[in-house]
Amino acid sequence: MNRALAALAALMATLLACGGAQTQASHRDHLELIPEGQALAIVADVVREAGLEVGPPFAVDIGAARPLEVDARVGQTRFGIEWVSPQDHADYGEAIPTPPADGSLLILPGRGDDNDIEVLVLDAPRYRFDPDPDAVYGGALSPNEAEARLRRDVRDFLEYCRGQL
Repeated sequence: MNRALAALAALMATLLACGGAQTQASHRDHLELIPEGQALAIVADVVREAGLEVGPPFAVDIGAARPLEVDARVGQTRFGIEWVSPQDHADYGEAIPTPPADGSLLILPGRGDDNDIEVLVLDAPRYRFDPDPDAVYGGALSPNEAEARLRRDVRDFLEYCRGQL
């Protein structure tokens, strides 16, 4: 009986330790964003891997008080890709909507003279990751997974672009 109680106590201690680690990981407040420079380098890599050129930044009317400076043009097409930071959301307000919660892409149309332009909105908070390896082991999104999601979204947009040309 003492052996059974000792085994049960050991099992309970193990379960409490695991539960404590999971609780700590699940309540982490410190998620990080992919830095903008790194994100734009990933975007450029994916565009080049698709056999396209990365065009220079350009301005587009999105219905805000000032034009949006889009980070990259896809080749010499009417398509652009913009990394949207929390500051961009603050600066442009509702002119840059939050992407759908279901993970689908947000493609922002130009307005006025720019109504033929379409811009992929890469919402920086959508690519948050946990830098803590223990949290990642417990199921949190890793830096590599966040980058893979970014690559996938850009590839999906490029497929959309090809279908529109």
